[in-house]
Amino acid sequence: MIKRTFGDVKEELRRVAGQTGLVVDDDRLRIAVNLAQERLCTLGEWPYQYARIKFRQRGGVVALPTQYEAIVHSAINRQPVEVQPPWFEFLEHGPGPYQKNEWCNYGADLGESPVYVQPGPGGAAVTVRATIGSETGAVTVIGHDLNQLAQQVEYALPDSSSGHLWSRITQVIKPVTAGDVVLSLTDEFGTETVSGDYRARDRSPSFRLYRFTAIADDQSKMVDAIVRRRYQDIAADSDELFVTNLNALRLGVKAVALLDKGEIADSEAAFAAAAQILRDEASHYRARRTPAPVNVTRVAAMTERTDIF
Repeated sequence: MIKRTFGDVKEELRRVAGQTGLVVDDDRLRIAVNLAQERLCTLGEWPYQYARIKFRQRGGVVALPTQYEAIVHSAINRQPVEVQPPWFEFLEHGPGPYQKNEWCNYGADLGESPVYVQPGPGGAAVTVRATIGSETGAVTVIGHDLNQLAQQVEYALPDSSSGHLWSRITQVIKPVTAGDVVLSLTDEFGTETVSGDYRARDRSPSFRLYRFTAIADDQSKMVDAIVRRRYQDIAADSDELFVTNLNALRLGVKAVALLDKGEIADSEAAFAAAAQILRDEASHYRARRTPAPVNVTRVAAMTERTDIF
């Protein structure tokens, strides 16, 4: 599939938006494109929404980087492992709250978290460091202290820490930065652990956490995974579009403009037409092939059997 930036298609989308009466200044057009992309991503499963990643994991908890939303398929040491939904443990035939059982082999969805390691029982102090020394602004950490009182502390970039002890972190808010930002926890024994690695465009980041029962706390295993990318708005001309099909984007922007005018039926029709374009594109991208023939060993008919007794 063709990769496109917002700058590559801006003028064509401006023309389409203008025909529908939409105000076509850069900010309004960018908002319309973001709304169109977000809606189109919910109308199907398109190839560019997925990526394949491979990593070595120590211990059973996996934290996806913030640019990925969910694990769809996984294999550990080349053995497929089924990833279960968040409620699997509490279904009638589920295993109940997670326990280390030898018989089970699955990935349990633990949901979203602003950090991939929470402070231990004795609490932990937070240190925030930017990978680029010229960063400005501040990272806001929200959570609870050792007395379970709500707290909100700002950590100035590029490097700052405080003696404030946290028992749990519930949200991290950061500005758009030039490089990554790393959040570390220092426990009561002075051990520092990386608890969050945030990308430049993250604002209110979160990680999707999974626990794989096939990886013990003291083991390291290779994990292959098909993951769904997390949707992210475009903010500049150089940003890569999430939906790259120009014809689908044209219809999507038109649908947003029609919705703004209150023409809901026409807007839904335009979104449906855009989704059909994406389905056709996905079908060609996946290159349907004739299934391989299945060879079946010939079984003798009843009249051809020779009794052995």
